[in-house]
Amino acid sequence: MSPVVSRPTRAGERLRRRPALAVSALLVVVGLVTAVPPVEAAAAASPVGSPVTGAAAVPASGGLTLRSMSPGVVTRGTDLTVTGVLAAGGAAMVAPRVSLVRGGSLLTTRQDVTDWSTASAPAAGAQLALATPTPRLASGGSIPFTLTVPAGTLRDSAPYGVLPVALEVTSDQGTTSVHTFVGWYARKEYEQLDLAVVAPVTLPADTSLYADDATVRARAWQRDLGSGSRLDRLLRGTDAPGAPVTWAVDPAVLGPGPSAPSGGSTGSGGPAPSPSPTSSPTSSPTSPTGDAGAQAPGATLPDPVTSAQQRLAARLRDGATRHPVWALPYADPDLAATLVSPSDPLVSAEIRRAGALGGQLGGAAVTTGIAWAVDGSLPSDREIGLRTAYGPGLRGALVSSSTLPGTSGFSATAPHLSPGGLPVVGWDDVMSSLTTRTRTVSDGVLATQELVAQTATLLGQSPGLNRSFLIAIPRSIDPSAQALSSMLTGLAAVPWVRMGSADDLVSAAVASGDPLTSVGASTWQVARPGLTPDLRRSVDGTRTAVEAVTTLLPRRSGELGLWQDSLDQVVSSRWRGQPAGPASLVGAAARWARTATTGIRVLSQDTNFLADEGILQVTVVNDLSEPVAGLVLRLSPSNPRLRVLQQPEAFPIAARSRATVRVRVQAVAAGLVPVTVSLRSSDGLPVGTSAQLNIRANPPGRTFYLASGAVLVLLLVVGVLRSVRRRRRPVSAP
Repeated sequence: MSPVVSRPTRAGERLRRRPALAVSALLVVVGLVTAVPPVEAAAAASPVGSPVTGAAAVPASGGLTLRSMSPGVVTRGTDLTVTGVLAAGGAAMVAPRVSLVRGGSLLTTRQDVTDWSTASAPAAGAQLALATPTPRLASGGSIPFTLTVPAGTLRDSAPYGVLPVALEVTSDQGTTSVHTFVGWYARKEYEQLDLAVVAPVTLPADTSLYADDATVRARAWQRDLGSGSRLDRLLRGTDAPGAPVTWAVDPAVLGPGPSAPSGGSTGSGGPAPSPSPTSSPTSSPTSPTGDAGAQAPGATLPDPVTSAQQRLAARLRDGATRHPVWALPYADPDLAATLVSPSDPLVSAEIRRAGALGGQLGGAAVTTGIAWAVDGSLPSDREIGLRTAYGPGLRGALVSSSTLPGTSGFSATAPHLSPGGLPVVGWDDVMSSLTTRTRTVSDGVLATQELVAQTATLLGQSPGLNRSFLIAIPRSIDPSAQALSSMLTGLAAVPWVRMGSADDLVSAAVASGDPLTSVGASTWQVARPGLTPDLRRSVDGTRTAVEAVTTLLPRRSGELGLWQDSLDQVVSSRWRGQPAGPASLVGAAARWARTATTGIRVLSQDTNFLADEGILQVTVVNDLSEPVAGLVLRLSPSNPRLRVLQQPEAFPIAARSRATVRVRVQAVAAGLVPVTVSLRSSDGLPVGTSAQLNIRANPPGRTFYLASGAVLVLLLVVGVLRSVRRRRRPVSAP
């Protein structure tokens, strides 16, 4: 079954066509509805979805903003109360009436629920409640309303179930209708549904988290982890009473860890600070606990990146007492895109690094080895890839319910064994998608009531059997904390639902016994992978280049961790539908590696070499303000007239200085020999700026040596003869 997605309503389209009037209506609503708790402010700009708006900013339909429907499941002795705000658009509303009307549709299947929720025609049933808040609502104005359905008005012969209702606005402008549901409970004639929820605690698709500018990076971490961020709203929304949501945590939200070389595993302990490539740690106005002025005067304030990560670690550590915690692989790699090659060393290393999360959370109990591919598929080759990458630590996998076999009219329950014997837990596509409709309080109320209806129809499929289901909140969720919390609290209050732990579903899958005969193709809708095979291949080369730079320039070794961590993020699931993200990370690291050594260069020169064999001198200049260590010079003659007898050894250059390198060469024949001179690291990677030497080889040759020898012999003979003649000459008397 395809996931249910939220649909724009006609009033939402009308409001977008009139932004100025929408803003006016919002301001009036804020002034009038003083009893309603405030909704979170819009989140900072983030690549994941759009910012959350105030609940009254986007009417559900016909100028109607739904604030609450309580209770979500009525009994014989309870009133039903519906509250909201009625807003006029560009024209005044004359004699507006808000009513709750019972629908005539039968809700026996899950598709019936979907059909009723997507319909917008006025309901044909009895009117249950009516409110006439004002004789006339001026253009751009708004007014709150309350509808009360007395106990006993909503009746049904069934012992439990769900009733279709419509919230309708009627005025001189016509009638608009919003369809929703009310649960009904009279007596227990069923086995409760076991329901678990898992929420992904992951980073947004924000490349500025790994910017080389320390200030930009600090602002990004504070924005994406701090108060009002998407992650903050998700944690507050899932920390709902009575709903022990499992937090699936990407350890990367806490930084790379205390000792996390690329491709290795992190140790235990608290999160390590991200290296600052351009400066020393930036001052922060708050302490790691968030209390301003907690440090003594003159004390060095912590790096704001580290502070944000430490505050989140403390928050997760506290939440672990109420929530089961799963450790996703570091950086939450896109298993659906990277396990095409099961031996990918980067993904395997990130899987191993998940084990450090417990230490980062102060020894909290953490479950590892649960694979959660974003597309929900588990073909046989992927299962092989999972077993290879995870090794013996693989405990199970989450899959889409669309991959599980089911019979007509019955939804597949969550726990199973794959054909290969791997425990799998299928998330319910429809209910999981409904959690994303929590961007505003109004949308959350409607989605919550639809969830109630979905559970009622699930129960109706086989009320005498105890069955279990999983809601996997999509990674793309960008919720209002209030809306998400109300949804989970309302779900926990449904009489026929028993909230449990996702760990229990994994255990049930292990104990299920009979493997499935097949696992189908997933219909779970996800964006295309952001990681391409070509980009993945470039990661390793870029990583090596970065490491070479930090070897040559020891003062920049502190930047190595930042760039390694940046490249670790390239395989993350959060780049789905955003290919510019991972490409930007790789490009930034490659540019840094390339430009960091451009100040090291070889001087071009023209030289006459007048010997068969001798020393050629090459000048290397270091224009950088830091010393260079372990630089290697390599000469490559373009033709065989000149031969390099021995390439020079590695050498250092001081800051802003030059060095002369002596290279022994041999001239084989006369002529011009262009020689390319390149600089390399000790690992053989190109660095700096190469140059070309034009060597004019003029070896003396055999004739020159014979003639020179003859001349030397002649000179020697003449010298000997002159010496003999001098000795024979008689000595004259004084």
